[in-house]
Amino acid sequence: MSFVTRLSLHLGAVVVLGVVLVFGAGLYAASQVQQDLLPDISIPAVIVITPYPGASPDIVDAQVTVPVVNALQGVTGAETVQSTSSQGVSLAIVLFKDGTDLKAAQQDVNAAVARAKPFLPPQAPASTVQTFSTNSIPILTYAVSADEPLGDLAGQLRTQALPKLKGLAGVSSLVITGAPTDEVDVTLDPIKLAAHRVSLAQVASALQQAAVVQSVGSLRQGTGTIPLQVTGYLTSLDQISNIVIVPASTARGQTVAAVTVGQLGKVALVSIPADTITRTDGKPTIGLQVTKGPNANTVTVANEIKSALPAIKTAIGNNVQFELLSDQATPITDSIAVILREGLLGAVFAILVIFAFLRSGRATIVAAVSIPLSLMVALIMLWWQGITLNILTLGGMMVAIGRVVDDSIVVLENVSRHVSEGEKPLVAAYTGAREITTAVASSTLTTVAVFLPIVFLTGIAGSFFRPFALTVVVALLASLVVAVTVVPFLAAYLLPATRADKTERRLPYNWMQRAYVPAIRWATGHRWIALGIAVLFFAGSMALIPLLRVNLLDQSSSPQFPIAITLPENSTLADTDAETQKVEQLIRGLPGVTAYQATVGGISDPFAPPGTVPADPIRAQVLVLVGNGQYDTAIAAVKSAVRGYTGPAKIEVGQAENSSNASSSQMQVDVSASDPGALRDANASVMIALAKVHGVANLKSNLVASKPQYQLVPTDRLAASGLTVQQLALIV
Repeated sequence: MSFVTRLSLHLGAVVVLGVVLVFGAGLYAASQVQQDLLPDISIPAVIVITPYPGASPDIVDAQVTVPVVNALQGVTGAETVQSTSSQGVSLAIVLFKDGTDLKAAQQDVNAAVARAKPFLPPQAPASTVQTFSTNSIPILTYAVSADEPLGDLAGQLRTQALPKLKGLAGVSSLVITGAPTDEVDVTLDPIKLAAHRVSLAQVASALQQAAVVQSVGSLRQGTGTIPLQVTGYLTSLDQISNIVIVPASTARGQTVAAVTVGQLGKVALVSIPADTITRTDGKPTIGLQVTKGPNANTVTVANEIKSALPAIKTAIGNNVQFELLSDQATPITDSIAVILREGLLGAVFAILVIFAFLRSGRATIVAAVSIPLSLMVALIMLWWQGITLNILTLGGMMVAIGRVVDDSIVVLENVSRHVSEGEKPLVAAYTGAREITTAVASSTLTTVAVFLPIVFLTGIAGSFFRPFALTVVVALLASLVVAVTVVPFLAAYLLPATRADKTERRLPYNWMQRAYVPAIRWATGHRWIALGIAVLFFAGSMALIPLLRVNLLDQSSSPQFPIAITLPENSTLADTDAETQKVEQLIRGLPGVTAYQATVGGISDPFAPPGTVPADPIRAQVLVLVGNGQYDTAIAAVKSAVRGYTGPAKIEVGQAENSSNASSSQMQVDVSASDPGALRDANASVMIALAKVHGVANLKSNLVASKPQYQLVPTDRLAASGLTVQQLALIV
């Protein structure tokens, strides 16, 4: 690499231009790189969610899950298809190989679902196909309240807030919980139906036809053709009441007078209770969750949402309040600010240490320039690769700060030694760099070899740790290039020359060498003792490893933690709400707890993103917000308080029911069998065996007990009455 050093000394203008370009590009990259809390961890899976409202798990499995899974098994690259049939919803997860293009895989899954659509029940709504990554975690969670009923507030949010917020750049989805919905109910009188000879099917058909949008041809106008369509919209209750129904003729051929829907029953706007109940600090509220798009900046989107809220408050009125419960942007900005501050302090201390040893302001400047240059190259790489600035990449930069300056110090110290021995700075720059280049390159490449394999990790571990390793590797390689090009060039022109007649070829020891040389002499004279001391230190360090806590991410600085509440099967939403209120009373006023939000009616599947599947009435979650630095105090107080709960619910503190917040200590065991009976027996045996394993806690199975249901089985009397199964379903 001495050739590179010689070239940089001859082409000084090119080196200066390169430094300027790197600084400029680095500053631009720093302003453009996306900011996030964690790297984008995309699981190689595509989720297919198909609702079938009101259907039991058996019906969902037979009529929805089986056709969908059969279609998905033919998707190219699919390794495994997992499915779960729950009350009113089917969930299928298609697992792909690591490295699969998820966008192409999602398109293939969409095509497969479209092929399965003709085999699904007509009542089943369209399936939702999506991927899962850390981007699907809500970045903002609000508790919304106002001086009006929740039903009115929910209507205002749907008409005033959601359209404006969805129109903001980077917003992917908005989910509201605990909000009642309004619907139009048409209640028909059976006596009036019989008197007018009108069936339920005729009324339903008339309502559907009144709201139809259909193309009926085209009109030729001059040389062009204009499409013609019939558009029907229902905008008021009076319109619905005035829809005309023509009864069928009697058996004698007599024509019966037409009748309106209003003459057959009542048309009313009713409020349907939500399938979830939301409370904040014990008061009924509506929850609002904001999710950003996959390529959006978390901090930017969060700031846009916060900026839009004042205008929305003014439009809604009624003293509406948006209480911020969860904010991913704040930890990101705080983490970036803290890491930048600590990084700058580390760089300053590194420069001070360089000055203390080299005792030259000019030499310190030469060595210190490698820190910002190397970090600028790392920032350019992050921006070029589309990697976000998160706690992993920032951590990589902090690790690199202490290491990138080493190469420059070694090269600069050798150059300074040659200058102090009387060589001209230009000659000393080349000679000193040439002598030490091999050692510097070997040292740097050895460190790079430690981190480089992490770059090639696959799966979730690769998505998580690859940005960290890539940042360190690029910064180290950049520091090597700086050490053999920029540092010799700057040393040649910044280090002062020393006259040869005033220098000694054998320099006296400095203060550090006077302390270090005797220690080396003693160690080389007592080799076995020195080796024994080193072995003792190594063994002692290894013995401390079992005492270290092992976790993916430390939660001690988290601003919140959840309390998961699960009631026995077949419990109602009211039962779950009553038990949740008991838990809320236990945690109210505890030290370290600043606020809490209870959501009654949890998600029925842990892998489903919020708002995609019906709520499970037996589940609830209380999100506990803690004060700054009081996480340990709050969680200890909550755990102690919930021990006093004596109800039928199962309480888990600090264990989120959503996989996005799941602990890294979770494991999943798949149990399969040839028929449902064998599956139940095998599941019971596995649960018993796992319960005996030391250290296993919170053991769960998604194979739940059967829920009671009523079934109407048609008999011969149905045909004799002139009714079909479909007509019977409409009547019921």
